[in-house]
Amino acid sequence: MTPSDEQQQRERYRRFPIKLSYSALILVLGPSDAWNEAAAIGLLTYLAVYIFFKLVTAELASKSNNWVMKSYRFSPLFLFIGGILPIAINFGDPNYDIISRNMLYTIVVPALFGAYEGAYWTGYHEIRKMLLKTNQSHSQSIAIFQQMEVFCAVAGALIAAGLKNSESTEGMTGAIAAILALCALIIPWNQSTMQSKKIVGTTTKSNLIQSVKNISEPFAVVQFVVVNAMRFAALQVGVLYLGLLVALAEASGYAISQFSKAWVRLQGRVKDLEKKVNQLLAGSKPLRDSNPQMPVEHSLWMNGYVAVLIGIAVMILGNFIGMAVFVVGWFIAQGSIRGVMRPEEITLAENIFKRDDWIDEEAYPVDKGIFRHKGIRERIKFRSHGKFAAIFITGALIFEMYDLLNMNYLIITWLLVGCWFSWTHQRDARTKPDVYFADSKKQQEEE
Repeated sequence: MTPSDEQQQRERYRRFPIKLSYSALILVLGPSDAWNEAAAIGLLTYLAVYIFFKLVTAELASKSNNWVMKSYRFSPLFLFIGGILPIAINFGDPNYDIISRNMLYTIVVPALFGAYEGAYWTGYHEIRKMLLKTNQSHSQSIAIFQQMEVFCAVAGALIAAGLKNSESTEGMTGAIAAILALCALIIPWNQSTMQSKKIVGTTTKSNLIQSVKNISEPFAVVQFVVVNAMRFAALQVGVLYLGLLVALAEASGYAISQFSKAWVRLQGRVKDLEKKVNQLLAGSKPLRDSNPQMPVEHSLWMNGYVAVLIGIAVMILGNFIGMAVFVVGWFIAQGSIRGVMRPEEITLAENIFKRDDWIDEEAYPVDKGIFRHKGIRERIKFRSHGKFAAIFITGALIFEMYDLLNMNYLIITWLLVGCWFSWTHQRDARTKPDVYFADSKKQQEEE
């Protein structure tokens, strides 16, 4: 086994406890503790702090290859501290408060979790691409990443919700998640392979960054409002309900992703068959119009937005009718986001950024105006979250401070924002594909 293969195997071992810890702490435990401590204002404050530290940490981590590598390497430390700190404080002297519970669960813990997310995701895809085997494609690498993520999200969410829901095991949840993060932290690296100078980053121009923003920014907002509207609704019922919804949505999203991949393969076979038939019937009318067809990936992205739009509309309706209808809408929207749009967003951004003729043999830019960026796609999404928080979370906090916040109105407002982005972007993708998809012309030329 080569050093690179050995390190790739270690990375798989390392990511497993990281994702379990992440799912337990960030998807379930963190939001539920903030809600239990201060209800709506607690969760709103948690989200604002979480987004701020995620954004700041990601920007700092991207400043150099060395920072990317170290931030990624030590990111589980933030999970460990965030998981163990509440336990350490709660087991201390009750007459001596180092920090108030309110500040702990709504300020300190989300700051640590946000720092983890910014540090981890700025380097994740750069490390993933660096460790790619020569015979392994980006799509295969993304598929492996998605399988592990789904399994860990389901297992972590269910375990955390089950333990948290029981009084006898409530305190164990954070401890178990913290131990998992610590296990990931102490797994050794192969230093000869994991060298910061080997990180290439994304080599691109400013106009293509704008094209990726058109893809990733609205998707980040839609993803955020769907998940957090569900959190506000589910936590009014209980933490076990939140965990069940997270787990079921992850599982259904993965099932949908497998169906979409099968559909892409089927479309590819149909296209190959049409080409063969047209060659055999040379001179006669072709089976289809000779105009270029929209790539299947673009069609999936566009129809994914349509499914999200339908799901959000059902969630809004369920907010008036009942929780059961709300949950149906949540599964439709989240299934499309997780199963179709998230892997497609990675692929679309890769297609836009991928320009091999812009770098030399040592992966350096060949011309002026071409720059290398680290974690650019994730940072675009984090900035989008920051803009949303500055307007809608800050506004909601101000309303809550004056006792003017209505939970139903908050959920509906956020979902309407998601509706707007879903509608406008599926429309633009449908009516102006050459502008919306900067890679469409390139793909058609390759075909």
